[in-house]
Amino acid sequence: MSRAMFTDLYALTMGASYIREGRADRMVSCEMFTRRLPRNRRFMVVAGMREVAEALADWRFTEEDLRYLRAVPVLAKIWTPAVEERLAALRFTGDVSAMADGTVFFPDEPVLRVTAPVLEAQLLETYLLSVFNQAASVASKAARLRLAAGDGTLVEFGMRRVHPDASVSASLAAAMLGFEATSNVAAGQRFGLNLTGTMAHAFVMVHDSEIEAFRAQARLFGQNVTLLVDTYDTLRGVERAMEAAGPALGGVRLDSGDLLQLSRGARALLDSRGFQRVKIVASGDLEETRVAALRAARAPIDVYAVGTELSASADAPTLGAVYKVTQDHAAGRGVAKFSANKGTLAGVHQVYRRVDGGRMVEDVIGLEGERMDGLRPLLRPLVERGRAVGNPPALADTRAHALAGLAELTDTLKDLGAEPQPAFPVRMSAGVKQATEEARARLAAR
Repeated sequence: MSRAMFTDLYALTMGASYIREGRADRMVSCEMFTRRLPRNRRFMVVAGMREVAEALADWRFTEEDLRYLRAVPVLAKIWTPAVEERLAALRFTGDVSAMADGTVFFPDEPVLRVTAPVLEAQLLETYLLSVFNQAASVASKAARLRLAAGDGTLVEFGMRRVHPDASVSASLAAAMLGFEATSNVAAGQRFGLNLTGTMAHAFVMVHDSEIEAFRAQARLFGQNVTLLVDTYDTLRGVERAMEAAGPALGGVRLDSGDLLQLSRGARALLDSRGFQRVKIVASGDLEETRVAALRAARAPIDVYAVGTELSASADAPTLGAVYKVTQDHAAGRGVAKFSANKGTLAGVHQVYRRVDGGRMVEDVIGLEGERMDGLRPLLRPLVERGRAVGNPPALADTRAHALAGLAELTDTLKDLGAEPQPAFPVRMSAGVKQATEEARARLAAR
């Protein structure tokens, strides 16, 4: 099954109509954006664009796909040789501009723009939204955790909480925001991420005693072993870890209980026995407010391992992004929706950001090419004529870009609280307002 099959049925039925009515090659621009901030968010972070560029390089229906499609009852009614021939030859031939992975963005701002024949643009919609909504949700959560952890080390342990394919995307999104390692072996293989892991409680429980399990693990690793110490009695587990591993002990992991008090108790025990270099790893349903509270209380925790709350972005699992046509190039005009609470902007857009004193102060949604002195454009070419522009950026470069964006946030935007805060100013340029009003006037005149 090809990636082209990750679409909704109505995209195919509309596509069949475009083909049969001679409209399939009509050039349009479609843009993806969110209408509002999800729960507990002051900002969002772009992710998934690397996956989009990779997918579009090989966008096609296979013979197996077509055989299935022609047998679908709804499609069988409208399937013609022309429809099959066009879908069999389908490749993505258009252009895509997008904000770079790791870019901070806000509601109503287009994060991605597709300019292509309407058949291609329509068939892409569901796949693009699926990739972006999941990846950017995790990246936005990871950004909050990065702010909460300060200079503390973060690692990602969330693979088992989401679908395997989504887990790989989540691991990459976390790495973009400064997570230093993942437990996800598939993500390590695909993206070259650092791998990390300790042991499961089951490993302790299938040995005759806790100290026997620790000795086995210490023999396996030889040096710098991290031991999970909370299967039975946490502080007693710390003592057994020191006894079993001796100088080879590199870390102890706390996975339950009062992490503030247990980390203090563990640190005191370790330091009293000369194990000052041993790190304390904390896990167990951690999220940004708990991490921030632990740091504020000066918990002696060196590494925060986050799973469910990150990979599933538990409090805001989707950004609710949408994908709408904004320009009919064949007619030479912008188009817009004027539905109640679901209106859109007409034209081909760019997002311009003003930064002053190292802090972002304003974004402007303008027309592509509209003059905006002193503001930097955020949408960049990603795909041209169906081919990715350049090589995928190195992870180190994406991470540097993402962390630089977090550094530009104001204190209000960095606030992790749930209370409503003043919205970041995003305004429409004169050109966008004019294009949208012209679209409204054309509708009124019909």
